[in-house]
Formats: sequence, C-alpha cells, structure tokens
Amino acid sequence: MEYSADDRRDRAIVGSDEHGRVRGAYMDDHESMTTRRSPFGIEIERRESHLADLPGKVAYEWFDSIKRAVEVFNRNLLDLETHLTQFVGTTLHVNDLPDDFDVEANRLLHNYVAAMATLRDIQRSIHRQLWPEKFAPDNPKDSQTKWQVEVWEPKTAEHFGDDPIRFLADLRNFSLHYSIPPVTLATRWHHLRGGPTEWQNIVALKRDELLKYSRWSSAARRYIDTHDGDIEFLPVIETYSTRVRDFAKWFYGVLEDEV
Repeated sequence: MEYSADDRRDRAIVGSDEHGRVRGAYMDDHESMTTRRSPFGIEIERRESHLADLPGKVAYEWFDSIKRAVEVFNRNLLDLETHLTQFVGTTLHVNDLPDDFDVEANRLLHNYVAAMATLRDIQRSIHRQLWPEKFAPDNPKDSQTKWQVEVWEPKTAEHFGDDPIRFLADLRNFSLHYSIPPVTLATRWHHLRGGPTEWQNIVALKRDELLKYSRWSSAARRYIDTHDGDIEFLPVIETYSTRVRDFAKWFYGVLEDEV
C-alpha cells in the first residue's frame, strides 16, 4: 500500500506537554505508538512524587482547602452585600428597582448560605481526621470525637449559639432541602414632627413562608417568633460573617499549632 505525503503527515503525532515531556507517535497499519519522555519531564514527575510523600503534604492540603472555602464564602458575602446595598440604606424607591432585583437577591442569598455550610463542613472534616479519637468508643451509634465534644462544640456554641445565628444556620437547610425563601422588598417612610421625613428600605424574608417549614431548631424558631412581620436578614448576615472569619482564624491557628 502506498501513502502520499499528506497521508503520512496526518498519521504522525508529535508534541510536548506542559512538563516538557516530548511525545511522538507514528500510527501504522497496526496502530502502534511510541512515546519519548524528556529528562526534564522525568525529573518533574520524580519531584512531584517526592512532594506527595512528604509528611506535610496532608497538612498543606488542609490549609489550602480552608483558604479556598474562606475565599468562596467572602466572595459570596461581597456579592450579596453589594447587591442589597444598592437598595438598603439609599433613597431609591422600591418601584424604581429592576424587575429581577428580588430574583438576584434570592440567588445570592442561596449562594451565601451554601458557602457558609461548605466552610463549616470542611473544618469539621479536617478535625475529625486530625483528632479521630472517639468520645464514646463503646457506643457504635455515637460518631462524635473527643476533640469535637471538648473543644469544637463549646467553641461553635460561643460563636454561633445565639438565636439569630441559629436562624441563619437553619436557613441553609431550609434553602437547600426545602425551598428557596422568597425575598420581599419594601420602602417605608413617615414624617417626623418638626423634622425631616424618615425613609427606610427593607429587604426581608416572608415570615409566613418560613413557618411552613417544620424542622427549625428551637433557637431558630424563637427568633422567627420574635417578629410580627417579615424578617430582615442583612443585619444577621453581617454579624454572622464577622464571627465566621473569627472562628476560621481560630481554627487555622489550632491547626498550625498541631501540625
């Protein structure tokens, strides 16, 4: 069988990858292939394998995982606050908002509560790997660790145990497993005797919709019950986000001391 120059060019494969490994192949009638690796590519693979075997590799991955989760959380917080403060704290009337302002608020709130749970779960997974000793080893139904009971839970209660924060934490379960809570938008104003008109823009969650959910914790339900009408959530988010950063800083320090 004869091949033209074009045939041979089409059947030849030569190239290199990002590590400098030179790969060349010529496909004949039997589909044979040869691969040539450069010394540089071999050395890169050797070094990568060595780094993967170092004792600090796992710790590095833990720190990197927390860092990524914090960055995602902070970006979602920034996006949500930036969107809401185009309305809250301004003199813009609700009727002048874009038609999809509430839809975007729903999307950003959903992303925020999902990101806050992701950060929490990553930290929880790390401490269970680092301190795996069981709190009740004789009880197979108890999955808690000793460190979790003695250190983690008291610290989380200190940062996140009050009713408004518990409400926000439960809102994550509501949003991801039950329904996306509808956001309400309102402009309120009234004239102060002898003074200027007081103007307030509000972004809130519909209380009646929240009460359809049966799995609120007692703390979260207490917080909902303190409201006669819809529940503003931006102030709670600001408080929670500050505590999340403080908690992540504490946990990061604990890891540094341990590893």
